[in-house]
Amino acid sequence: MKLRIHGQTIRVRIDQHDLEQLLRDGRVTDETRFGDEPDRCFSCLLEIAGPPNSLPGVDYDRGRFVIQLGRDTANDWRNADLVGFKTTREEGGRMIRLMLEKDFACLDRPVGEEREDAYAFLNPAEHC
Repeated sequence: MKLRIHGQTIRVRIDQHDLEQLLRDGRVTDETRFGDEPDRCFSCLLEIAGPPNSLPGVDYDRGRFVIQLGRDTANDWRNADLVGFKTTREEGGRMIRLMLEKDFACLDRPVGEEREDAYAFLNPAEHC
């Protein structure tokens, strides 16, 4: 899982391994620890929740982004050419944008860093 935050936009990219784990286990998470104490951790959780066809939504609670989407939506996403989803919500008078996308293999990855794309989706531009 790759996370990018820019202003009020949260962008999350997941690879094939993450998407398969989400569909198998109902959740996938990634975290960064700043020490051993439980409150010194930042994480992002992607989980199956809500109505089967619900689009992704995001919330934040005590150092964790929680992204939820419906099971049918996740299954359809795996089997479609759809790159991802863009959703917005208002929170405290501010718009928060979520972009949840498939992580595609880099077309110009430096030699020696190929492992970064081990589970990436095939890049559609590679076939042009």
